[in-house]
Amino acid sequence: MADLGKQSEFSPEELDRLEDALERWTSAGFDNVNDVNDVNNVNDVNTIGDRSPVPEDSSLAPHLRARLEDYRSLLAMTRDELPMEDVPDALLASVLAEAHASAQPRTRPVTREELRAPAFQVFIDSMIDTMHDAAGAGLAANQVHEPVQVCVIEVKDNPRYPYKPNIPLTVLVNPVLTPLSETKFENFEGCLSVPDLRGIVRRFVEIRVQAWDRLGEPIDAVIRGITAGTYQHECDHLAGALFIDRVEDPRTLCTWKEFARQHEARFREHVKEIVEHYGS
Repeated sequence: MADLGKQSEFSPEELDRLEDALERWTSAGFDNVNDVNDVNNVNDVNTIGDRSPVPEDSSLAPHLRARLEDYRSLLAMTRDELPMEDVPDALLASVLAEAHASAQPRTRPVTREELRAPAFQVFIDSMIDTMHDAAGAGLAANQVHEPVQVCVIEVKDNPRYPYKPNIPLTVLVNPVLTPLSETKFENFEGCLSVPDLRGIVRRFVEIRVQAWDRLGEPIDAVIRGITAGTYQHECDHLAGALFIDRVEDPRTLCTWKEFARQHEARFREHVKEIVEHYGS
């Protein structure tokens, strides 16, 4: 534990938010990440062709639970006693707890009749606007509380992901993703649903994408590299899974500021290698 005499600028509101998040985490009794919204049944939804479940032995939740007593000790201190070097970890626990507490529902397929309805087309437009407003690389319908199998994707010199290859605006309805090889790559991911958090997820490097577009026309394409990772991330949402449910090593989790300072330069080089070898 750091020097307790160090001064902190942690506000009372932030302490309240942290305490509330930790209480919700522990009162729910989560011993495993898969207890949340039964995300281990992600393989029941058409997302990845090999139907791989989220690993049952995920160390994410136990990793956090082992540290909860330390966080409770922090909360018991006065604000002036709280050591600043412990704040990022405490905030990280808060973000993760809030993300799991608001786990997204799995989604249902869209019928052609629904898709043709003017109101549904307006909904798709609103998803695109929301994605643009938030500077996201994609958005799934259940991120905006509509449990239908629709996601939108676009990368155009995105300031949140400046290293990502551009992707034209794409609307996927009832998508099915099938890996075309067992090869995976490590992808540092973030998410609009999990603010200020990044972590490494292993993604298939080459996938087949089958879906409808917004007009109900068939899409059947092969997507590779970093772009394939973006497609898998968005389609995971439709199965009720967040990227943190796919993180195999919780030690890779970091804030955006920490990513920029400690990992971004190396990850940019990694992205270049992926693009050179597999395409965008």
